[in-house]
Amino acid sequence: MSDRRLAAILSADVVGYSSLMEHHEAATLAALKRRRNEIINPRLETAGGRVVKLMGDGELIEFPSIVEAVEFAADVQTTLAALELEDGEPPIAFRIGVHLGDIMIEDDDIYGDGVNIASRIEALADPGGVCISRQAYDQVETKLELAFESIGEQRLKNLARPIEVFRVVLNGEVGARRVPRFMPKRAATTSRQPLLLGAMLAAAILVLVGLGAALYSLVGDGSDQPTVMAQTDARPSLAVLPLLNLSNDPDQEYFADGITDDLITDLSQVSGLLVMARHSTFAYKGQARDVREIARELNVGHVLEGSIRKIGDRFRINVKLIDAKSGSNKWAARYDRRLEEIFAFQDEVTRKVVDAMSVQLTSSESKRLDKPPEARIDAYDIFLRGIERLQRFTRETNKEAREFFVETGRLDPSFARAHADVALTHAMDLFFGWSESRETSITEGERYLRKALIADDSIRQVHFATSNFYLSQGRHDKALRAIDRALQIDPNYADGFAQKAQILALSGQPEKSLVAIAAAKKLSPHYPFYFAWIESLAHFVAARYQDVVRIGEHVTKQNPHFPGAHLTLASAYWHVGRTDDAEWELIEVQNLIPDFDIKREKSRMPFKRSDDLKRYLDGLRGAGAPLGG
Repeated sequence: MSDRRLAAILSADVVGYSSLMEHHEAATLAALKRRRNEIINPRLETAGGRVVKLMGDGELIEFPSIVEAVEFAADVQTTLAALELEDGEPPIAFRIGVHLGDIMIEDDDIYGDGVNIASRIEALADPGGVCISRQAYDQVETKLELAFESIGEQRLKNLARPIEVFRVVLNGEVGARRVPRFMPKRAATTSRQPLLLGAMLAAAILVLVGLGAALYSLVGDGSDQPTVMAQTDARPSLAVLPLLNLSNDPDQEYFADGITDDLITDLSQVSGLLVMARHSTFAYKGQARDVREIARELNVGHVLEGSIRKIGDRFRINVKLIDAKSGSNKWAARYDRRLEEIFAFQDEVTRKVVDAMSVQLTSSESKRLDKPPEARIDAYDIFLRGIERLQRFTRETNKEAREFFVETGRLDPSFARAHADVALTHAMDLFFGWSESRETSITEGERYLRKALIADDSIRQVHFATSNFYLSQGRHDKALRAIDRALQIDPNYADGFAQKAQILALSGQPEKSLVAIAAAKKLSPHYPFYFAWIESLAHFVAARYQDVVRIGEHVTKQNPHFPGAHLTLASAYWHVGRTDDAEWELIEVQNLIPDFDIKREKSRMPFKRSDDLKRYLDGLRGAGAPLGG
């Protein structure tokens, strides 16, 4: 019999645990044991906490009061930050999340939304940091001598409503950041405002993120308000909202999101339609909003929304097309079918929407919809799981995603997107320095691109992956030709235009780059942060450093975990004479990339013109970045 009560829950997780275990297994286990025995456990006993679950890389702890839970978290992180490393001991950092919420107790274990929220909040914390929920903050704000900073309302997975999250300011410093080895320790006082927590590490230089990003930040003209571009296109316009997952299993979220993605892709390839990009429509996920209000914000004439329930080998989908002006349904349908009919369902919805909006298909578009299904349903399900991993953008999940894609291709060799995404994961390894062997990544990436092109060269994602793969190696002309082919297939491809903008910037064509990124922003009014970063990159190439600073400061607030923005901003700061701020950005980089140096960055950043690369590296050298071996 389960019991239910209000409880203070703390979730802690070791940062980069899989990578540490892969490279330093024995030393990592010893270091983790030392921290638990010397720091965590003694303080836990004093605070009266109960360890509910102890995993290799983290802990779930229940406390008798929320005050004791937050005080414990801050004390542990502060003490760990000051701990001297022993010889050969790898650095261990924790993320901690704390929440006050409802739990169910059964056989000494705890379940429920309270546990889930604590875990989701923990993922938002910086390495060595603590985040707490609004419910926790309301109880501890006046009872603890700690400072807190709101990072705004956050959309947490499987929760319908956003939750405001607060960061605990440790040691009187913004973000409790670790000062890198190559810089003297100094007070955290610069002209910059405190950074806001955002998304996951490296969540996205566009070279690596065309499948979408977890963060839907709104970065515009330098103000704090969303920028919604005026719509001047004469084509009928449409926004496809995320399908609501009605399955009993919340882990089926990947399936609902995957079907939504495919509907957006299919409809955006109809040349007679103007379709909003995924970034903008997924910004409304979990929000109970009037579709007419959403349509006004996106400046579209129609909205497609619905729900999906997947049970066993069947799915049930309700979907309706809404006229944004009147709020009435232009078309609605309910589908109750076997899973192997999912592709026929997608094609039928595309045709019904096109008909309802009085759009004429071209002959090639009609033929595309008449093509047989592109994959077996078992392979497709594995593919969607891979997409969910890929969008987390870490070294470990990138490797996991590749394994899913390889298995998809093994089950169904004709599935071109799976082969293309194997190549995309190799491009990510190349760009972020995750490859164990650069030569192997290039060889395997090329092999899977050939498979994808042979299987089906009419799919936009195949050419997008090809473009990413070539750009990661500095092969700009091939990357540009590939993305142009993707844009021919899908004229509504916002990420495609952003990818083109990035290639043009890195190729030394900043004005053309700005035209392309403007097209991307038009297709995705709620555009992700990396669109703005690409815009800043174009200004850097044009030597307009003040514009880089204006945009870059906003990007780093929206996503402080993206090293590319910190690096571009650091170099621009140095060029305009703001050396202190440039040094601060390199502190941020050191937190994200501990082994960062000029040699690494020179080999990573694919500027085509030597002068652009020189100016970029000069700014980093001037800010004090180490040269490397």
